[in-house]
Amino acid sequence: MLFAVDARATSLDEVLRYADENAPTVRVALARAELAAGAMAEAAAPVPANPELSVAAGVRALDGAVGPELAVSVRQQLEVAGEPRLRRQAASDQQAALQAELEEIRWRLGVEARQLAVALVFARERTEAASRAVEFSEAARANVARLVALGELSPLELLAADVEVAEAQERLLERRRLGEALAEQLAALTGWVNPHELDAVEVELGPLTPAPPIEALFAAAVDRSAGLRARERAVDAAQSAYALERRDATPEPTVGLSFAREAGPQPAPPAAVVLAEVTVPLPAWRRNDGARALAAAEVVVAQRERELEASTLRAELAAAAAEMDAAAARVQLHDDATLPSLESSLALLERAFELGEVDAVQVSRLRDRLLAAAEDRVDARAAYYGARARLESLAGVVLDEHIQVTP
Repeated sequence: MLFAVDARATSLDEVLRYADENAPTVRVALARAELAAGAMAEAAAPVPANPELSVAAGVRALDGAVGPELAVSVRQQLEVAGEPRLRRQAASDQQAALQAELEEIRWRLGVEARQLAVALVFARERTEAASRAVEFSEAARANVARLVALGELSPLELLAADVEVAEAQERLLERRRLGEALAEQLAALTGWVNPHELDAVEVELGPLTPAPPIEALFAAAVDRSAGLRARERAVDAAQSAYALERRDATPEPTVGLSFAREAGPQPAPPAAVVLAEVTVPLPAWRRNDGARALAAAEVVVAQRERELEASTLRAELAAAAAEMDAAAARVQLHDDATLPSLESSLALLERAFELGEVDAVQVSRLRDRLLAAAEDRVDARAAYYGARARLESLAGVVLDEHIQVTP
């Protein structure tokens, strides 16, 4: 059952540490990060291709005379425009981009996990309130049954009390299902094996404060946002790849050395021939134009994605700050009303019913109003702390009681 008394309390920090290595999305990103190892190994090669060895053997026939011939040659393609250095730089930038992508996934996972954990905290409050409502409805039903037995109330009042108990129990089941669904979502997101261990996840909510100015939040986020860092690394990787493709347009010569043993006219001895050769492709028709155009487009795409990430982050910060301030105002309204707790309110209502100060219909109506008020206050606090968790996660900061942005 959700929120069992003996449920092991698990802190949010513990869940996030586990998710850093075991969340499904993180495991995929870790596997993708290994893709850079192949590029790094390829870039470590000093030359673009292996040397080629060619051996040829045959005979020469001349005027009925036959003599053996042998030719051996070795050729090696070279890069003379600094391609190896650029290839190593491109591989290094690709590795950095994949690592930044991993950190971005961890960051976004943390944003969502914090919001789910906060939602779980308030799901527990709603479940506790619904459980207290069931207890109250059952106690009220017992009082109605006693008065019906004494002939002071109509049996229809008992039927109405039974309906009230059923409705309260149904509300409790709904609250429990909501909490169970949130725990399942958090477990699926983080890779946690047993969702029930997250039923009592602990979250430090902090004081009720307004959101800092959006400019201060955005300035902090620019330095700390894993999403922006990932877009920056992607731009670096695209630019390095473009520089390499431009340099690859330079012709790559092939140098070689060949040795041949040729039979000469009899009785002359065989001749030994040693040749050095250089082959240079002529860039008449193809200059790596397609690859260069594609790499240039990738640079533009990466730059636009970086701009989009910055504008999206700013919009998300503004939305979370506005939601946080609106929810804080709602919570303050409830606090200013100085309403008693649901527990004490229901106790007073139960006492009034026992003393005959209110009838069963009034009890039902007042109970619903008290529950609605309690739900409204929980909803306001849940909205505030959910927005606060999102704001802190997006900006990479902690909001203290002095309404300052701190690392």
